[in-house]
Amino acid sequence: MTIRKTKFFTVLAILFLLAQGAYGQWLSGYTYRKKITIDHTQVVGGPHINFPVLVNIPADNDLRTEVNGGFVYSAAGDDFRFTEDDGQTLLDFDIEKYDGSNGNLVVWVKIPSLSSSADQDIYLY
Repeated sequence: MTIRKTKFFTVLAILFLLAQGAYGQWLSGYTYRKKITIDHTQVVGGPHINFPVLVNIPADNDLRTEVNGGFVYSAAGDDFRFTEDDGQTLLDFDIEKYDGSNGNLVVWVKIPSLSSSADQDIYLY
C-alpha cells in the first residue's frame, strides 16, 4: 500500500512540474491572469524601445470586481499588474479608466521592446 501511494504522489508531482512548465511562471500572490497578445501587424516601424501601448478592454466579466462577479479585489483596479511574457517581470502601466461593474479597462502599458515582425505577449494579473 505504501509503495502505491508513493508512486501516485510521484506521478502527481511530475504532472505538477510539467504543468508549471507548460503554463509558465505566475506572479506570486495572484490566482488569475489574462494573456494579451500585441499583433505585430499593428506595429509600424521599430523596433520600439520602452514603447507605451494602449490596452483597451471594453467589457470583460473576468475584470469585474468580486462584488460584481469578477476576479478583481480593488474597485479602483489597484491590484492589477502587468508582466512580460515570462509571467514575472513587471511592466510599468498607467490606468486611464477602470469600471469594476462591467470590467471595462483602458490602460497604457510600457513595453520594453516592440517589434513589427513578431507578436508580443504580456500578462494582466
